[in-house]
Amino acid sequence: MGIMDWILGKSSDTAVERTSPSESDFGRWEDPPGESPASDWERRLFGYARKCALQLEAAAVPLFRSKWPRGGVDTYVDSFWLIALDVERASRSWHENSIHSPSAYDSGPGHPPIAGKGDFTGFFRGPALLLTKSGKLCTARTEGFLSREGGVNNRSMDLLFHDIAVDVGQLQRYDWGWSNRGRWRRYPKDDLKAYGLQLTTQSIRFEERQASGANSNTDGRGTSAALSSFVKTNGSIRWPRHFVTFDYD
Repeated sequence: MGIMDWILGKSSDTAVERTSPSESDFGRWEDPPGESPASDWERRLFGYARKCALQLEAAAVPLFRSKWPRGGVDTYVDSFWLIALDVERASRSWHENSIHSPSAYDSGPGHPPIAGKGDFTGFFRGPALLLTKSGKLCTARTEGFLSREGGVNNRSMDLLFHDIAVDVGQLQRYDWGWSNRGRWRRYPKDDLKAYGLQLTTQSIRFEERQASGANSNTDGRGTSAALSSFVKTNGSIRWPRHFVTFDYD
């Protein structure tokens, strides 16, 4: 096999047979413990969260599903609704060509296939707001991967959730992306070449930029607003306003 065949992945040895993951391949969900409401705003917010969960269930709004189990660690299926995700940092590139080789397998079943020619790859991270089936509000740290089409999805994404908790401080202060004025910028340093062949191009990066006074409320109104928006839009995740357009300077 010639070097260009190795680079462009023309060998049939790279084919990987995969099957759809089952629910047992994902992590097992348990609602995190939470303290009893200690203030009026907590009682109002937690009561409103339970009401929203009932409304979403009655409207048959699907729960969120991690797209790939990734070993069953920090990935979940049909355990909560993903209400909002405030992206801190993200990147995206387009694969003009791709490197495949007999050893260039992905991590096997339960992980996404390697990117091919014409695919996008991208990564993002940030804090997220979750609402469980029982009506409990939770916060989490997330690591996510954009789809091969280069976008996001309200129902299912390749997304991992860490440090899940009922963090009263975040529920009290955060506005969950409403004040994030971050934008996508062209980032040529992420464009990759190998053996003189352009592999990735159109690389862009996103950095958060919080407006003055962001996350300064003390009564949970930002969390309530994110919940209200999710219910009214029939399950549309709140992202920073300039994130999902992928328009860049």
